[in-house]
Amino acid sequence: MNLRPPTEDDLAEIAALFNAVSQKFYGLDGASEQLLRTWFTSPTTDVERNLRLAVADGTIVGYADVDPRSSNPTRCWAEVAIRRTADFDATAAALLEWVEARSLKEPEPALLRTSVLQPDEQMRRALSEHGYSLIRHSYTMEIDLGDTIAAPAWPE
Repeated sequence: MNLRPPTEDDLAEIAALFNAVSQKFYGLDGASEQLLRTWFTSPTTDVERNLRLAVADGTIVGYADVDPRSSNPTRCWAEVAIRRTADFDATAAALLEWVEARSLKEPEPALLRTSVLQPDEQMRRALSEHGYSLIRHSYTMEIDLGDTIAAPAWPE
């Protein structure tokens, strides 16, 4: 397995990776090529420096990014996704080691945070083995607005 920055040609496979993880735990897709393209081309995203793919036998088996926040001291956010058909433990170790090493390159690095899907016991275990600890729970919630949305009105 090797780690490398993603390219435009990888967008479909990265979206499929994120969606495979989301489908496994929630039965729905959470990524698209367009959404990833927007993230990768954002002026605040440095693809070469802050994003990595784990590639094994020509297939993308994992993704990681580091998003350093401009604060003093620096707080970094990381996202890690791993294909469940991969050697999960080896892929998680490689990506988490990269995330941690990348975060340490920031001036005055103080904190590295990530999130994990509640039912994802494999990822929780991998994070715990790397010294991460649970600090809080959060929920992603949604509402189906249907075909028509009522015009907003000021209260009387």
